[in-house]
Amino acid sequence: MYELILCESPMDMTTAALGIRFDIDKLRSGYYAFECWKIVWETVDPEIIRNSALFEGDTRATLNGAENVYCLAIRDTNPSSLASVREALIASEGYRQVAATPMFVDEGQLSNEMLVRAGQVDSNGDISSDSLIAKSALQEARPTRKQGKRPTVSPDALMAAAPSLMNSGKIQELLEMCDRALAIDPKYAKALIVRGLGLHKLGRMEDALVAYDRGLTMDPNASNGWHSKSLTLYALGRLNEALVAIDRALQIQPKDADSWAEKGVILLGLGRLEDALTSLDQAVGLNPNQWRAWINRSVGLYKMGRFEEALAASDRGLSIESNTPDGWAMRIAILSQLGKLKEALSASDRAVAIAPSLVSAWTAKSGVLLKMGRWDEAISASDRALGIDSKFWQAWNVKAVGLYQLRRFQEVLTATDRSLAIKGNQPGQWVIRGEALTNLARFEEALIAHERALAADPNNIEAWIGKGVAAGNLSRWDTALSAFDQAIRINPKHALTWSNRAGALRSLGRSDEALASYDHALEISPTLANASRDRDALKKEMATSRPE
Repeated sequence: MYELILCESPMDMTTAALGIRFDIDKLRSGYYAFECWKIVWETVDPEIIRNSALFEGDTRATLNGAENVYCLAIRDTNPSSLASVREALIASEGYRQVAATPMFVDEGQLSNEMLVRAGQVDSNGDISSDSLIAKSALQEARPTRKQGKRPTVSPDALMAAAPSLMNSGKIQELLEMCDRALAIDPKYAKALIVRGLGLHKLGRMEDALVAYDRGLTMDPNASNGWHSKSLTLYALGRLNEALVAIDRALQIQPKDADSWAEKGVILLGLGRLEDALTSLDQAVGLNPNQWRAWINRSVGLYKMGRFEEALAASDRGLSIESNTPDGWAMRIAILSQLGKLKEALSASDRAVAIAPSLVSAWTAKSGVLLKMGRWDEAISASDRALGIDSKFWQAWNVKAVGLYQLRRFQEVLTATDRSLAIKGNQPGQWVIRGEALTNLARFEEALIAHERALAADPNNIEAWIGKGVAAGNLSRWDTALSAFDQAIRINPKHALTWSNRAGALRSLGRSDEALASYDHALEISPTLANASRDRDALKKEMATSRPE
């Protein structure tokens, strides 16, 4: 009796389907199959869906008690015919009054429904004689359709509900409302732009750009369209194009604080920090309560190393909007840089209280705990982050450092493996992996890890030192010496590197140069115990090896 409407023939992949949903509670008659078909035929002429199959029935969710919806479905070889049906019904006041939410479902969603076959429309546009309900509904609907009655509704009136639908997250309803407005006026720019915003919310970025471009073709002076387009381009990482779009918005509305704030964000992404601060200053000058601009201003100042100013901007933003975890995360980073770790920890507690499911908040907290030397707590916080998102590589990084400090080297390898599998170009993680391998006496692998770090960052002093230590443990003293020399070029005042260099020279039999390197190390750090001990041992060796 029942069949999956898209699976009548498993090999037939050439058809498309449209499900038309009715809220049973809104229908006037208990004989709602007839009423539903009548509403459809009052608007749709069967001739536009020739050679189509018809289906009807309660939805699966209705049968399970989760909703109260009756569904009609049309399967057709011509998707454009179904698009015409959809547009006609969107414009129909009669259908809108009884439509369920969502109003329509596509073939993918219909594949989960089991509906009764209700007949077919033949090649002449006539409904088959076995389609008793659909055919009788057509006969009753024809007089209404022939009178040419078409409901009229203002697209502006339809779009009045857009803000509330957007704010409440009812994106599918928002898109259907835009479609209804566009069925009345296909050139209605506002509906196209709002449709783009809805598609952006659903993650359909390329579709959103198409909608914006159509809207801006209709109204090139729609500043909100250019602003919205810049948001989507930014989300796609197309920052230069986003900058062009936001500049167009500002040409039209030069006193729009939100657009200046958005321009600042784009410029931050492009690394143009001074220009970003100028734009963000414009935003807060126009609207001192634009808290996002204050928070992003703190980001720019932080990146410029102006930490006290960054903290002041962060405080200003949080005084306006205290429930933004991103704002607290920025405050955590600034306080950490200023060495105000207790305040940073308090800020991280506030961030995770506001957004306990925000992975970056837990990662920020773990980073503060790491700086405070509270290794076990740092690992626990990073584990909370990874429980939310196991692919958040920053949390794996923090965990690896905590494990290293606790000398749990095998676990360090697991953490760095996970992090580097997600994001391979991380010199810091290759270094800590190399150091863990050295501590596990796996020197060949350690050497490879440090070389991977140097491939990503040739000026990473820790990688050069780590390479030298690993090479030394393999008795490759020339390689070790070369690595220590590179480290000294980067930082000539690194006492431990001078001491390690002396050890390599000593092993190569170059005692005088080794002694000079030990002396240099101790000039930089007189309390470097190993250097003092090894220098004294070298002096004794040199004294005993000299001829009488």
